[in-house]
Amino acid sequence: MGKHKKQRGRKTRKSRRPQQPPPSAPKSHRWPLIFAVTACVVIAVIWGIKSLLPGDEKTQEEQTSPILGGQSESSTVLPELTAEQEIVALNKEEMELGEQIIRDFPQTELSFLLMGNVYRRHGNSTEAEQYWTKALELNPMRPDAYNGMGWTTFEKGEYEKAVAHWRKALEIDPKMPAVHNSIAQTLIIMGRYDDVIKEAREELKITPQSSLSYFLIGQGYLKQKDFEKAKKYYEKAIELKPDYMNAYYGLITACSRLNLKDEAKQYQAIFKKLKAEERHVLMDRNKAFDDLVTIRKSLAETYSDAEYIYSKNGYLQQAEKLLQRAVNLDPKNMEYLMRLGFLYQSSNRLQDALRVYQKFSSIKSVH
Repeated sequence: MGKHKKQRGRKTRKSRRPQQPPPSAPKSHRWPLIFAVTACVVIAVIWGIKSLLPGDEKTQEEQTSPILGGQSESSTVLPELTAEQEIVALNKEEMELGEQIIRDFPQTELSFLLMGNVYRRHGNSTEAEQYWTKALELNPMRPDAYNGMGWTTFEKGEYEKAVAHWRKALEIDPKMPAVHNSIAQTLIIMGRYDDVIKEAREELKITPQSSLSYFLIGQGYLKQKDFEKAKKYYEKAIELKPDYMNAYYGLITACSRLNLKDEAKQYQAIFKKLKAEERHVLMDRNKAFDDLVTIRKSLAETYSDAEYIYSKNGYLQQAEKLLQRAVNLDPKNMEYLMRLGFLYQSSNRLQDALRVYQKFSSIKSVH
């Protein structure tokens, strides 16, 4: 395998349509959420590390920038970019990262999965499907690839094919979250309301607190004109998510059909309030900035997935830089912070581990 090159480029970088999560690279390798430990455990680790450290030693992270080049932050002054310019730079950075991984690890399923997700985020579903297909040729048991293909075919209006891809994902991983809801939302478009209810109920077995599942069951019953049951499930949806505007709209309809005029008026008032708040937010919204935040998080996830590939293949130094970049892009992501802290602690870099765990603790205390 060729020598790894440093990354080039700037390192700054109501609808019936299903509510899809952002596409992501192979989920099966995700570090378990066990890293989201309680704040008291993290504090205990912090104090344990502090007892081993001299008081005035600088951390490595204070000495060097966390981006891939490893240059001193004070040695390079980057020009100020507009949000639009940074979006362009980040998109370019993500594509270059994907291409680098394909060069370094050709003919591997994880590389193909990651590159497929990069193309999907960049709006090229044809290239995305080609890479996912290559991954499936190497390992047909990749539910994440089928899940991605479900979304690309859905976006083309190929609903039967989308459902088939999602069902294949569930055959491989029956507990894969959100997939039953994806199927249910598609079946609403297809008018198969009994199946909508069935799929959303299956999702509740996997994700019991899914407000979307309760909403979808309500939608199914509403379409079947079973207004009592529809009302019951809409109410459960807003119990879990009090600002669920579409659920309030469903409640207005169900209560009106049940001749519950007072309740309908109450829900109408809440719906109007939420609608006005949404309109106000949209008017004040800086779309370019919001898009930038989303792209930074997506790129961070790509770096996190890339870190796994390099680490799995024994390239630990490169893997560390990739994870540092993920944290740099999404600094409040507790999974990335805990993984980075664990990496530092396992390599006896206690000052760096202390800094990361302290940051994790401060974020967790806010939430």
